[in-house]
Amino acid sequence: MTDKSAAITFPRLILRFFRDSLDAIDFYNGHPCKVGEFIEFDQPNDSVFLNTLNVYRVDKIAWMYTEVTCLANGERVRWHNSSLCRYRSMTCWSYCPVRFQIMLPVPVNTTDGIFWDSLLKSKIRQFSNDNPGEWFVACTSYCDPTPDGYRVMIQHREKWGQLDLVLKSREKLIAYCKELTEELRPVDASDDFAITVFP
Repeated sequence: MTDKSAAITFPRLILRFFRDSLDAIDFYNGHPCKVGEFIEFDQPNDSVFLNTLNVYRVDKIAWMYTEVTCLANGERVRWHNSSLCRYRSMTCWSYCPVRFQIMLPVPVNTTDGIFWDSLLKSKIRQFSNDNPGEWFVACTSYCDPTPDGYRVMIQHREKWGQLDLVLKSREKLIAYCKELTEELRPVDASDDFAITVFP
């Protein structure tokens, strides 16, 4: 590096340092999130379903850095606050409704389509009615055909911030869907036929 280029580069580095520092302090003082909350930056779409691959639990917030843990794999990440304040948006899932999608993998737009559609609606509605302390009445109006089969949405009474309670209810929902898988399995279904829950 020549003396001339060094004379140009060094002030830029100093300016960048001060800019990053000011941005980091603004993020810290702005309190956009709290320790323990679940956050997602620049959510790619307006989906009502939490995707654990993109959501992080806030573990620590310092002047310059924020430490988080990815919900999908438990990986811990240390982010500089200046980079966080430059995202276009931040979704705090801790206060968002908990919604799950149940998918029945059967061919759609067939003569049996109306049968499968009605059956899935009634089964999920029955589950929510049998567990009124945990679930709202299933949103059967959401049930619709997709390339992968029929899907219906069910909403928990808690928010994502109550993760322990939500996960216990999710385990019960998954167990119920496993029972449904055997009950509704078509005669010609493949071995990997399964009614799934997302997320």
